[in-house]
Order: sequence, then C-alpha cells, then structure tokens
Amino acid sequence: MGGGITAESELGRGSTFRFTIQVDQPLHQLDLATLRAPAELHAVRALIVDDNATSRRLLEHWLRGWHIETTAVDDGPAALEALRQGGAKSRPFEVVLLDSRLSGTDALALATQIHQTSVVPACRILLLAVADQAKDLRHCHDALSACLMKPVMEDELLDAICRVRSLPSPVAASPLVAPSSDRDSAKASETNAGIPVSGRPLRVLLAEDNPYNQAVLEDLLPRRGHSVQVASDGRAALRALEQNHFDLMLLDIHMPELDGFQVVAAQRQREQGTGRHLPIIALTARSAGGERERCLQAGMDDYLAKPVRAAALFAAIDQVVFAEGVPRPVESDPGVPFGLLDPAALLAGCDGDEELLRKMSLHFQALVPGRLAEIGEALRDRNIPRLREGAHRLGGMVSSFSATGADAAALVGRLGSEGKIDEAIQAYSQLTEVVGRLVSALDTLSVDQLRRQPDAACSPPRNCTCG
Repeated sequence: MGGGITAESELGRGSTFRFTIQVDQPLHQLDLATLRAPAELHAVRALIVDDNATSRRLLEHWLRGWHIETTAVDDGPAALEALRQGGAKSRPFEVVLLDSRLSGTDALALATQIHQTSVVPACRILLLAVADQAKDLRHCHDALSACLMKPVMEDELLDAICRVRSLPSPVAASPLVAPSSDRDSAKASETNAGIPVSGRPLRVLLAEDNPYNQAVLEDLLPRRGHSVQVASDGRAALRALEQNHFDLMLLDIHMPELDGFQVVAAQRQREQGTGRHLPIIALTARSAGGERERCLQAGMDDYLAKPVRAAALFAAIDQVVFAEGVPRPVESDPGVPFGLLDPAALLAGCDGDEELLRKMSLHFQALVPGRLAEIGEALRDRNIPRLREGAHRLGGMVSSFSATGADAAALVGRLGSEGKIDEAIQAYSQLTEVVGRLVSALDTLSVDQLRRQPDAACSPPRNCTCG
C-alpha cells in the first residue's frame, strides 16, 4: 500500500505497532458527525454481550452517543441475569447486541434462549457474526432480527437498529454527503448512462440464502435510498411478507425450505381478489435458455441472472415499480478475463464505486474459506448432494469476480454429480488454488485498475466520462 510499519516490543510489558499509509479522500463520504439517531431511540434499553473489552467499549460509546441506555456484559450467564433483572424491574431490554463468538457460550443457543423467554418477548437481537458461521445462522433465523458481519461499522449498526425497530434510518435517508454540485453531477451521470433514478425510496425484501449475495445487495441498494430486509429461505420470506409491507421483492430462485417458484405461487395466491400486486424480480445463477420465460410465467415481474449488475438491477427496479418505460440494458456475458479477474463483471457489480468494490472484496475474502471447507467436507464424506450444493453456491459467489473461478467450481460440482469423486478431488485442489490466487488479487484491487484493462466494458455510470 506504499506505507511503512514499525514494531517495538519489551518482554513483560507488551508491544506497540505503528503504520503509515497514504489514502485518497473519497469524493463522497458518509458524514458520521451528522448522523443523529431518531428521537424514538432515545432511552431505548440495549444490552451488549461481548467478551472482548475493546469491542464492548466501542459499542457502548456508539450507542450512548445515540442516547440509547446501555448495559454491557461479557458472557451468556451475565446476559441472562441482566435480562431477568430488567424484566423483574419492568425495565426490559429492547435491543441485544450479541457477539457470535463468546468464550464458553454458544451464542446461537443463547440467542434462541433469549428469543424464547417470556420476559422479553419484544426484544430484538442483532448478531455480530463472523463469516464462517453463515451456515449455522440459517438454523437460528427465527431468533435473530438482524445479522451484521464483523467488522461492524458505526453507520451500519445505527441503520440495523433503526430497521429492527421499524424506524426511519438517517443512514438510508441520506447515505452520501457531498456538495450539491457533486450530487447533481452524479444524478446527471446516472440519467445519461440510461439508469433512471428511482422516484422514491423503497422497502425491499431480499429473499436470498447466500450470505455473500446478501451482503453485497445490502450495501448496493441503500445507495439509491432503498432499505433492505433479508430472508434467508423461502418460508422466512413468506413470513416477512405476512408481517410487513414491502414495495419490492428480490427473489432468489434456488433457496432451501421453499424455492422461489413456490414462494411466488404462494404470494400471488394471497393477492387474489385483493387488488394488490407485489413487484417481484427473480434472481438466479442459471442463464439457461427459457429461464426468463419460466420466471415470468410463474408470476415474476422480471428476471436477472447472477452475478447481478448494478445497472441492470436499478433499471429493472425502475421498470417494474415505477413503470418509467426505460428499457433495461441487455445483460451480456461477463467479458474476457484479464489474468484471473473479470473487469467488466466487477465494474458492473460495484457500480463503479470504490467503497462498494472494497466491501465486495472483503465480504468475498471472509466468506469464501467457509464455502471451500463445505465442499471439502462433502468430498471427504462422499456426500453428492452437499457437494453439488456447495459447488453451486461457491460458483455463484466467484462468478462476480472470475469466470475462471466459476468454471472451476462448476467442474467440481459436475464431476461430483457424475460420481467421479477421485476426479472431483483433483478438480477441488485446482479450485482451491484458483480461489487462493483470487483472494490475494483482491487485496489491492481498485476501480481505476479495472477501468484501465482493455477488455473492461464501461458499464458503471458513476464517474464515467465516456458518455
């Protein structure tokens, strides 16, 4: 990164590390000093459960800055005792921030216990999780109101607390702070690029079981002012539709419990005779012929193939919600890769935004080891269904970055489906090598580097100067 690092260490006293780097000030940045929690959060009681003292202090500092009454404990028994005392004194906790890795405590079991206790029936639990727990979270989704991947940012936490309390979020309302001329230029750039600016913020239900795709879309949609609620399987999506109002659903076709076709059939049946119609855009990793027609016949309003391009997503939203009649850009193949990475797919996926590219890369680097481990376990156990599912999920994640990596994942899944386990093991070794190189390549990747590639299509509108 063009910087330097020094270390000073003394036996028995500890170590001090210092580093220097040069960074560019972003054109648009979130002004955290202007973030003010809604008045409805003032005096809300929150419990922090985290065995890391530094994390506890930081979370306490943020919450108290938002006038939230805060108590912090370091383990499960102390958390349950605090909840019990709060209920006994008629001062129950309304929000719990729960670290996913508590020493000596199963955080997910604790979340379920908190959720099920009658003392705090309205308590909202926000899990602060690490990426490799994504598989386990699926079994605990009823207990959790939200899940934030660590490291958690201040604005992300405030937005999540507001969402679970059904309050307007100052983050979603004005996510970018910039001079008016910059905002006008950005808006004009988007319009000129053929991407209409949405007429109003939308409440979006994202029905998606892949944590990586969840994280990317949760970062992308608020950039147009939209708020997002995530459902990790089909049944959770239908429950969310029963409990809340949404303006739009992004529906992954391939989900556990109920798939996308079952979900849309149930929703359209509910709407019969009511005069209501929820716009639904299908998301699928498959691009086989006839898939779009199948989705439309099933009751979806539009169809997007993964990896989802930001330009196509926002245009589809405007078309199905606001009926502006602006044709959605035709999705093309990911383009010719330079080396390992696909510049066109990456630029389209991040909307040409440096911060979103960084977050995409961090989400990928955090989640991909767990996906590889799932495939390795399936191979060891010779579990063909798990192998096929694991390869499908990893391929969908990798396709946003690399056609080479996606092809390698598909090969492992195909060989496994054909019962060629020994060949699949060899292909898995090659896949691991490709993904390892990909993870390393993302460390220093920038939008400018991608745009300089000769095969990079200039699809992202932000800061685009090619007209």
